[in-house]
Parts: sequence; C-alpha cells; structure tokens
Amino acid sequence: MSLQKQWLTRNFVIICRLLEIIGINALTVSFRPNWRTVYTVSMIVLALVQILYLLWCERSNLLSFMIVLPNWLFTFQGLMMNLRKSDKLLSLRSKLSEIQQMLSEIETYVDAFANEIQELNSYLTPPKPDQTVIRNQLNRIVKFHQLLNEYEAMLEDLYNVLILNKVGLNYLGIIITIVVILKLNDRMAYIFFALMFEQLTQVCLMGTIITVKNEQLLGHIYDINWYLLPADQMKHVGLMLHQAQNPTSVTIGKYAPLNVESYMTLLRSIFSYVMVLVTFFE
Repeated sequence: MSLQKQWLTRNFVIICRLLEIIGINALTVSFRPNWRTVYTVSMIVLALVQILYLLWCERSNLLSFMIVLPNWLFTFQGLMMNLRKSDKLLSLRSKLSEIQQMLSEIETYVDAFANEIQELNSYLTPPKPDQTVIRNQLNRIVKFHQLLNEYEAMLEDLYNVLILNKVGLNYLGIIITIVVILKLNDRMAYIFFALMFEQLTQVCLMGTIITVKNEQLLGHIYDINWYLLPADQMKHVGLMLHQAQNPTSVTIGKYAPLNVESYMTLLRSIFSYVMVLVTFFE
C-alpha cells in the first residue's frame, strides 16, 4: 500500500470513529440516528440559544455584539453539518462505496490517465499497429475520463451549498474578528481569527487542487497522437477534448469557482470591509 493510500485510509478511519462517537457518522452506510445524535444536536442547539441570548443582550453595544458573534458563527457551522438535506445525505451514503473504490484505485488519477495515454501512443507507433488493441485502449481511456467527470460532478452536487455556508460564515467571522482585534484587542478574537482564516484557506485550496488537476488532464489529452487514429475513433478524442476544455469544477454555491482567484477576491473584499468598519467606529 502506497503512502498516499495509507494516509487516506488512516484519516478516513479516524474521521469515521470521531463521527461515530458523537453520533453523526453519516459516512457509513449502516448509520442511523441514535441517542448520541440527539445529544449532540441538542447541545449544539442549546449553545446557539445561549449565544443568541448574549447577542440580544449586547445588541445596543455593537462592538460587544461583534465579540459574541464569532462564537455563534462557529456553533452554527456545527449545526449546519447536522442539518444537511436528507436527499443529499442519502445520495452521499449511496455513493459511498463507489467513492471509496475510486479513491483506492485512482490515487493520483491524472498520473494514471497520463500513463493510459502513453500506452495508447505506444500502440500507435509500430509499423503495423493492432487496431483492436488501439480501439480497446481508447475505449478504456474514454471510460476513465467519463468516470472522472462523473466524480467531479458528484462532488459539486454534494458540496456546493455546504461550501457556500462554510465560506460565507468564515468570511463574515474574519471581518468581525479583525475589527474586534483592532478596536478592543480581545484575546479570543485572535483565536477565532486564526481558526476561521485556516478554514477559509483550506477550503479554497481544495478547490484549487481540482482546478489544477483539470488543467493537467487537458494537457495530457493534447498529448494523444490523434492523427494516427482511424477516422471513426478521432471523434472520441474530440469529445474528451471538448469536455476537458469545459470541466466541472467545485463552486461556492454555484456563484463562483472554488479556487485561488476566488480566495484572493475574498481577501481583498475582507480588507475593504474592515477598513470601512474601522473608520465607522472611529
């Protein structure tokens, strides 16, 4: 087992165990709500009610309100993880075995795709290429590419709303904590800022990895010696090329792509809003 597969398996087991302990392990097909689920959701709701009460009490003091708000945002993120739409949760459970199989067989899918293309090109170079072998290899590449497209489309369908919630809450939380740090130098604000900034960065980098891999995938398709293929098989390469030029990417609630460009746009807007709020409080 490779190092990447060991890392993936170990982390998957740890996450499953943690979710099982708190009663929300939807990553297992046999998951059913139990008393731990009720306890976890009840504690989250209770925390939200308490924090909302504090927010109501501090509503007349805007800076005090902004100190309490990051606590509510963090707790609300936990509640959102438990209140996912039932159809999305069922879809995730039904696709779990397929996802695990794909992750175990395709550790670095772009590299595997490149190897398949190199093998196809090697079949095209002999003086008398075997058309049956070429056709089988090309069909294998087409199916491989279609599998990758379906996988990315599934990721987008399952996570775009969750990513919108996560990015939006962290975006708002970072603005608030920076203002609190600049105006009141609150110690807890430093901790919330570090946690929210790390989460925002991590989520955006995950989307960037998919974007980079899609670009590499397009480059590998360009490497196919399509001019050596029979005319009836060239159309398969053209179709793959068209799909690779218009790839499915993970988005922030279908409003913007999840990548470094969106990340930098968010950071610039955070800076702008912070300057406006700091000026407002002076």
